[in-house]
Amino acid sequence: MSNHSLQLGRLPASTPTLITPRTPEVPSAGLFLGFLDRNLGRFTPIMQNTIGFSVTLLFCVVTLHASLAPTFVSGKLFVRPREQDDKEFARSYMLEYEDATSVVTEYGSWMLPIRFGVPRKMRVQVLDSNSHRVGEVSFFGPWPVLNALYPMEYQITVEAYKPVGERVNIITRRDSPGDRLARILERSGLVAHLSAQGPGPTLQVSAHLQGLGAIGCASGAWCGTKGESRRLEGFTIRLNPAVPGLTVLYQCHVQDSGDTSWMGEGQLCGTNGLGRRLEGFAIRLAGPQASAYDVLYQAHVQNVGDTPVRRNGEFAGTRDQSLRVEAMKVSIIHRP
Repeated sequence: MSNHSLQLGRLPASTPTLITPRTPEVPSAGLFLGFLDRNLGRFTPIMQNTIGFSVTLLFCVVTLHASLAPTFVSGKLFVRPREQDDKEFARSYMLEYEDATSVVTEYGSWMLPIRFGVPRKMRVQVLDSNSHRVGEVSFFGPWPVLNALYPMEYQITVEAYKPVGERVNIITRRDSPGDRLARILERSGLVAHLSAQGPGPTLQVSAHLQGLGAIGCASGAWCGTKGESRRLEGFTIRLNPAVPGLTVLYQCHVQDSGDTSWMGEGQLCGTNGLGRRLEGFAIRLAGPQASAYDVLYQAHVQNVGDTPVRRNGEFAGTRDQSLRVEAMKVSIIHRP
């Protein structure tokens, strides 16, 4: 029996190879700085420092605004009781968004905070003065910083005559930078539209306001805005209720057009949507019963403020001074 010996050979020694996963290249700050260095080299050192400071400041503002301070979105809330009525500023309504609530002022203004700085869809609940839900609106929240410089205005209208689910609608518009800057520099606030009128005939005023359209206002109260740099473009006036033998006439001074002729009840004095400011107006009564009443009125004029009370055809406002009327107040009283 032959002996067979099993020879175990050695495996040739080899250097082990370590295989590591390839790490994708990530752009670094060095690349960004290199990009700036290549593209800003053509500028002077002073200009380079200015651009660098501006970029850094903008980055810090956006970061802090997005992480710490909320962006406030604001707008106005209107109510239209009937289809044939002009919309009015809402009062005592509430808007709810997540854990934030805004009580609408008697002038229709509201404001809600949003955080995190990135636009996202907002679902806002609208509640009436009795805290009953009347509808919901959805819109995308604005960018921080940009919204402060070039803000979006959210106008919500509750059309009370429509079925539930169709009552609330929203429109958005941006203010021009000049208008917004003027509003920031001035004291802001929509003017009251509540009536202080006693028994007897009243005057129903419908004012066309820049960016808001036709706003219905009660007799004896300011109609328009103060401190918002928002021009009043036109108006109509009606007696309510109608008085036999009495009618109201009015005229106005319009940018680039001058004085209009005297107009009757319900006629538009001024313009609507043409971007022309109303600069002044006058109102008088006519008919056999005119001697039994006085019509009183004032204008709130740009850079001037409230004019003295005028009456019975006197002119309120300015001519040829390029000053806009921003609000008007009209009432009628019975002579003693």
